[in-house]
Amino acid sequence: MKNNQIKSKNRVLKHGEVLTPTWVANNMLDLIPADGMKISSRYLENSCGEGAFLIEVLKRKLKMVFENYSETRDREFYTIVSIANIYGLELLKDNVETTKECLREIVMEYFIYQYQENVTTQFYKVIDHILDFNIINMNALTSQIPLSNNNELLLDECGNILYSDELSRISEWQIEYNTRAIKRVEYYYRDIVKEQEDLFYYEKMLKTTEPLQLSLFDSDVDSDLFDIDTYVRAAKPIRLFEQISYMNLINAAVVEGEENE
Repeated sequence: MKNNQIKSKNRVLKHGEVLTPTWVANNMLDLIPADGMKISSRYLENSCGEGAFLIEVLKRKLKMVFENYSETRDREFYTIVSIANIYGLELLKDNVETTKECLREIVMEYFIYQYQENVTTQFYKVIDHILDFNIINMNALTSQIPLSNNNELLLDECGNILYSDELSRISEWQIEYNTRAIKRVEYYYRDIVKEQEDLFYYEKMLKTTEPLQLSLFDSDVDSDLFDIDTYVRAAKPIRLFEQISYMNLINAAVVEGEENE
């Protein structure tokens, strides 16, 4: 019997790769409260493999889109909202490409085969554009980009993975629902992780630390002892792109930061 969790023994030995079965992904997603499963809910899988979790997340999102909206334009827009809020990080480049292909095929399955919606090729270009930035070839533990040749990781003499000098980047898609315009904001993934770690410990501190009791007449306090800016280092964008109509997203120009991709 074929084991769909294992692509090859060599990949298991070298990378510890064992793919998640669909039924496991669905059972785990069923544990998410209803208010956490929305079209705009954000999901990130830091070792996505061939996208088992992301595929099932997208299916659930698209089910909501097509049940709640009947107009083609609405379905297009909220499908893009769904895709823009799905992220996958993966060390192996062939898995990255497989995940992107699978997610795109799910979108086509809904629009073409299930509902026979007449959409333009531009719509699929926007989907591909977002997937190219949201499904990322990287080491999620080190925020580094691995070097590959024909989908094989390049190794040094000691068998360690070789990495690019560039740090991995991740994009936030800021969506204006009234005008249906989207702005892309690009960060270093490392900075986003650090901000979230700082925020976690800041919120934990607020719950466990008893605030200092100030005198009624103390009016010259220099600063708030629990000022969030003191404890949380906010991630700074690398690049800001113009806010643009969702169907023209691939043409958005850089308005601040580096010009080159």
